[in-house]
Amino acid sequence: MKASTIAKPAALFAFAGMAGQAHATTTIDVDYDADYDGTPITIGAASSPQYTFGLRDIYFDDFYLVDTKPYLRANGTARIGAPGQPATANGVDTEGNQDYSLLFDIGNSRYSGTATVDSTGRKVTQISYEALNAGGGVPEPATWALMILGLGAAGAAMRRRRQAAPRPTIA
Repeated sequence: MKASTIAKPAALFAFAGMAGQAHATTTIDVDYDADYDGTPITIGAASSPQYTFGLRDIYFDDFYLVDTKPYLRANGTARIGAPGQPATANGVDTEGNQDYSLLFDIGNSRYSGTATVDSTGRKVTQISYEALNAGGGVPEPATWALMILGLGAAGAAMRRRRQAAPRPTIA
């Protein structure tokens, strides 16, 4: 009777601590108003603002002031995207009741998220984000030990199976 148990790779990785960490979404309610000076938006523990929320004048024939338009601009390496678009632009004009894609760095970590703008388009009311590279790094010593033990067990099983096979004899 031959008993054999094969565990699923995902279960082995989870047991060994190599499955990666779940990405937790952080949502914060904010109250950023657009103004002519540009309201800086700093997310998390960043050392400088990743975004600026401001107003710009729209002129007709470069002379007559027609309207003011709210905008959301990315600073430094941060990027922003229009609703339903990836965050690849340096800035977008905002409209009401929309979610804008965000992509930014805090320290050595990259984050992705959304900025929600209210019905007037002139106020950011909520920011949600999550880490893109939350896991990784060097596995812990216990993980290495378990991996080496597993490879040794697999090698021993293969060796035992090879020795148990009958060898053909030539008469």
